[in-house]
Amino acid sequence: MTSAIDETTPLIPQYSNEDWEHIKDLLNQIEFGYQQYFYPKQPDEVNEEWIMKRMIAMPTFLSYFNQGPLNYEEQVIERVTIYFQLFNNEIKQHFGLEVKDFIDIYNYIDSLPNKFLGEKINVTD
Repeated sequence: MTSAIDETTPLIPQYSNEDWEHIKDLLNQIEFGYQQYFYPKQPDEVNEEWIMKRMIAMPTFLSYFNQGPLNYEEQVIERVTIYFQLFNNEIKQHFGLEVKDFIDIYNYIDSLPNKFLGEKINVTD
């Protein structure tokens, strides 16, 4: 999906380096804006009520804004299958493999570390 069609066609990045720097600056400004809600404006502002409000609000805020979507491996595999199954004929024509074959290859590679550990940890004499 991100490879050039042929070796003579250059890849064009979606965003320039300047665009990425601007995006990064905006995201940092947004995060700083949110942080201001959780730090006291004055040292004497910290009292029992202030602490209680932060104990309730901060975990919820951090959970919502600082976590990306949690994906389970099975969900990702299902999405890949759903998204690319429509292109199965083209994928097979180009690579000689079907979507299911790529999933099987992934599952095999994914199983290797556990298989290796199982052989090393569960050694029976």
